[in-house]
Amino acid sequence: MSSAENNRPMIFFDFDGTIIDMTERWWQLHLDVAKVLKLPQYEQRADYIFQKRNGVPEISIMQKIAGNIETIKDYEQERVRRIELPEYLLYDKLFFDSIATLRTLGRQGHALVIITKRRSQEAFNQQLNQLGLQTYFQNVLVAEGISKQILLAQNYTADELKQSMFVSDNMEDIEIAWKFGMLDIAAGYGCRTSEFLASSGAKNIISSLADVLSYV
Repeated sequence: MSSAENNRPMIFFDFDGTIIDMTERWWQLHLDVAKVLKLPQYEQRADYIFQKRNGVPEISIMQKIAGNIETIKDYEQERVRRIELPEYLLYDKLFFDSIATLRTLGRQGHALVIITKRRSQEAFNQQLNQLGLQTYFQNVLVAEGISKQILLAQNYTADELKQSMFVSDNMEDIEIAWKFGMLDIAAGYGCRTSEFLASSGAKNIISSLADVLSYV
């Protein structure tokens, strides 16, 4: 039975920072790429992660300790090249309540959909399988270079989207939800803090994934 048939809203989830904690991947990438390019490294993981979660761009973070713009550009390019490599994806961890929340939503009859900006459908499916998540989602949409807005419009009707929810820690996703008339839920526990999301205009901010249950 579909969500529409049992009057349950379809729920779209961003992945990185919403279902999984990717902060350790951030940190290991920073250490490795800075080392390879012989750039300074942050000594305190907490300081680096604090800046990232409060919306400071990676290039600005590095400029504070490295200074050389050209070298920093090399750093960012190498970081992007590595960020989805299997050895770094292994650092990702499920948030403590991810499985229980997805299981509960599924039992309630919601159709659950992942939509991610990842570049490789195959690599993403492999990670889903490794994390034991493949059975929880009716559909998995991987952007592979196109925008999430286009991806949603290609796969769902305006009416379907208007009756659905979008859960994400990314303000770009929240703004996409507004454009489609979806209920937007901002994950303030993920890659961005609640304070950053609120200052950017998010209204429905949750402190853990399980808080989604109060919106359905």
